[in-house]
Amino acid sequence: VHALRRRVGLRTRIVTVVLATTIALAAFVVDRASHYLRQAYYARGGATEQVFSVARTFDAQLNARDLRTPARLQRRLDRLKAGNPSLVKASLSVRDSRGRARRIAATAREEIGRPVSSHDVRPIVTGAAGTEDVRSGARHLRELNYPLRAGGALPRAALGLYYDLSAIDAAFARRSRNLVLAGVGIA
Repeated sequence: VHALRRRVGLRTRIVTVVLATTIALAAFVVDRASHYLRQAYYARGGATEQVFSVARTFDAQLNARDLRTPARLQRRLDRLKAGNPSLVKASLSVRDSRGRARRIAATAREEIGRPVSSHDVRPIVTGAAGTEDVRSGARHLRELNYPLRAGGALPRAALGLYYDLSAIDAAFARRSRNLVLAGVGIA
């Protein structure tokens, strides 16, 4: 160790310390910026907020009579899907008097009338919306289960929306790559 110190001069040691510190600082900056970028794309103001906006609008336009008319709900879900190109699937679930949950309308017609999981109707029980990232083959989807009050105080149904996040993932990957390149350039 003492022989190494004699061979390596003071300048070399200072350059090594400065370089290591700069690389560590650049890595920290890239990590923090990447975190904030992910938040912007997927959480606050990003994809999640857009999905919530669609669900809130759907609920605001719904009334109790609509919930008793599955054909009307089906038309509304079809219009919702037609107006939102990144919406993969929309469904509406209710609980009967015995607490069993079933799907009463869906853009995936084969799901209508089928029982659904407790996850799908949790918003009816808790009154709170929930989101989850889902993989469907190679696609990245964001699932939102939203409580529908239909003008009342308590949730009467749950709206399930599945949005394709492929375009957002591609944009996020481009920005992340640019961020890493900028960090390497800084270092």
